[in-house]
Amino acid sequence: MIYLLIPFYEYQSTQHTAHAPQSCLLGGGWAILTEQELPVTVAPGRTIRPATMLLAKEESRLLASYFFLQRGRVITSPWANKFYLMWDSFARHRTDGALVRVELLLTPGQTELEARQELGAFMMLLWRELPAYIPE
Repeated sequence: MIYLLIPFYEYQSTQHTAHAPQSCLLGGGWAILTEQELPVTVAPGRTIRPATMLLAKEESRLLASYFFLQRGRVITSPWANKFYLMWDSFARHRTDGALVRVELLLTPGQTELEARQELGAFMMLLWRELPAYIPE
């Protein structure tokens, strides 16, 4: 099962911004087993590197990938996200953007590699739809 969460912010400020999901997931009882940026080919000639975590909670495992899609940029670092938010507020007079969060609950017996492939295939389909909802 794949879960998708894409909060879009028309306006972001210091008190109201997209944030990385680690604290939400940890607060929900998940433990991070691994965390890394893994390449995902989302279109011919276009590869992104979302932050990807393998998490565990009791007997369940969750593969979660996320990135900030901010004014045409794919960003995974919360610090870089804040920098570009500040930069674009001055240079472009824009602070809009989104967090794209895609999660796959691994089925019993499913390997991490199989889950990564399934999540990557979904992200490729999703990538085609994002421009209709998130402006560059």
